Amino acid sequence: MFTELSAENYKSWRRTGIVRLAPLTALLGTNSSGKSSLLKLFLLFKQTVESQDRKRVLEFGDYESYADFGAYYDVALGHDIKAKIGFSLSWIPDDPLKLPIGRRGSDVSVELLKYKLSVEETDGVTQVAFFQYAFDRQSFGMRCESPGRYQLDAGVFHTKRRRGRAWPLPAPTKCYGFPSEAVAYYTNTAFLPDLALAFEREFQDITYLGPLREEPARIYTWAGDRPSNVGVSGQYTVPVLLAAAAEKMLVGRPGRGKRRRTLIAEIEHWLQAMGLAHTLTLKPLGRYRKEYEFVVQMSASGTPVNIADVGFGVSQVLPVLVACFYAPERSVLLLEQPEIHLHPRAQSVLADVLINAVKEKRIQLIIETHSEHLIRRIQRRMAEELLVPDETALYFCRRDDGTSQIEELEMDMYGYIRNWPDNFFGDDFGDVKAMQEKVAERRGFLSDRG
Repeated sequence: MFTELSAENYKSWRRTGIVRLAPLTALLGTNSSGKSSLLKLFLLFKQTVESQDRKRVLEFGDYESYADFGAYYDVALGHDIKAKIGFSLSWIPDDPLKLPIGRRGSDVSVELLKYKLSVEETDGVTQVAFFQYAFDRQSFGMRCESPGRYQLDAGVFHTKRRRGRAWPLPAPTKCYGFPSEAVAYYTNTAFLPDLALAFEREFQDITYLGPLREEPARIYTWAGDRPSNVGVSGQYTVPVLLAAAAEKMLVGRPGRGKRRRTLIAEIEHWLQAMGLAHTLTLKPLGRYRKEYEFVVQMSASGTPVNIADVGFGVSQVLPVLVACFYAPERSVLLLEQPEIHLHPRAQSVLADVLINAVKEKRIQLIIETHSEHLIRRIQRRMAEELLVPDETALYFCRRDDGTSQIEELEMDMYGYIRNWPDNFFGDDFGDVKAMQEKVAERRGFLSDRG
């Protein structure tokens, strides 16, 4: 689970400061305030990890990537290619990292890992200026001395150089890995690749669902594959449901009065609570056929219809629900506008879905949302002691003088937010007051005429 992030000279952010990340973290704010760029920071590293090019410092992507960042020019604040872009991230590994750096080579358990990175552009090429892993009082990283020449920075750890000429180190692998020479040149640095491996594992466990989801289809094709997630636009939602049914996958934690359910039964449960649908059925179009019709029954007495013929809300929220219950335990799920196309009641229930995923599966959720109803339900659950303050972090982003600013909303154990920004979700009080004044004015006018 990620615990902190920061960014410097990145997109519209001059300096975010340390941003605390909780199991349920929500980014709110005005349009073009930098919310999405903070969430997509994780995608920048994820697609870098998954890139086949080990020499590319950061994978800025293209139209086929999780996110297309353009080039260094587009990522740097104010398009200033002379500016260094900096990031830091902290996370708790799923399993403590064991490194042989204690006395006489004894293992040290790393339960919280912090990563820092500074990159710059030189002669049109993005290069690492500095990167570092830190934990407890130890730190290991690399620093650029001149283009293509680096030195190992091991903090208080005493490295032992092998005999022979002191060759400089080459560039890091991508933006986070030590080159093989960092092990070959020393007698006691064989553990350095474990730090890069911990970085890769953390970002491989991220699932992202964007705000633009595929429209429902009349016919779906499934050839028995098992997707790892629902896809960036929810395009694998139906194959996921079919694969889960074939494997008889059960979700939920058994407890007092609770039973585990199939994935599709769990989705039906929440759609009923939202008032969006009653049952879902995936019907094969024939024996030994790989084409399926997705049928939705809107109410207990309703007529089953093809999903393409029902309201848009069902098909748009379905990938969100499936992602929450299909994602592996302790993974990280990034959601942009999960509430899109939902009516207020459904938005409120969606907050309960997110809370359930955090509590039941210990998934970390980082979401970008505009939904007042979703936030109000989170506040209510806090008051009902179904959440505690440490499990939630809410942030308001805004744009001032061309740069983004971020402020954490201070929510207490009763769900009260002490520092609501002005007109956070519009001026409801002002609208009601103006309406009442106009009603009184009109009634008075009519009374005078009568």
